[in-house]
Amino acid sequence: MKNSNKLVALSVCVTLILCDLAFSLTQSAPEVFRNVKYLKMASRVQSEAIDCELKIARVTGEVSLVSGKTKIVTLTKSQITHLVYERRMRQRVVSGVLIAWPLLFTKGRQHFLAIQYTSEQGKRDFAQLSLDSSNYQKILETLEAATGVKIQKYTDEPR
Repeated sequence: MKNSNKLVALSVCVTLILCDLAFSLTQSAPEVFRNVKYLKMASRVQSEAIDCELKIARVTGEVSLVSGKTKIVTLTKSQITHLVYERRMRQRVVSGVLIAWPLLFTKGRQHFLAIQYTSEQGKRDFAQLSLDSSNYQKILETLEAATGVKIQKYTDEPR
């Protein structure tokens, strides 16, 4: 009887330890968002769009932009000062002319995110991102929760 109680207690302890370990491993892995473009300023007027992945670690608050194997920007929670989201509306003129004229009366939405931060040298800088419409809401929620910085939102038209 005593041995079976000890065996049950031991199995419960092992199960709890394994569950805690599995939970901590899943929470420490960063969330990866694809279909993000980093807008690198080529000149004062023109920018170059670089396909990349946005990695956000909820526990540590670390935000990384990775293109292939190259890290473009890696930021800690304390470096991020402001987050600004902007949604722009645009007419679908080219699609309306080339594909079908009813598309002239529709509008497309573009989603942009500006991350303002302070670099290790103390210099103020920013990263401009173009987000995909399939995952921009999840990115905004995750980024706000991980960093604790409130996102300022600007849109062309009210929804």
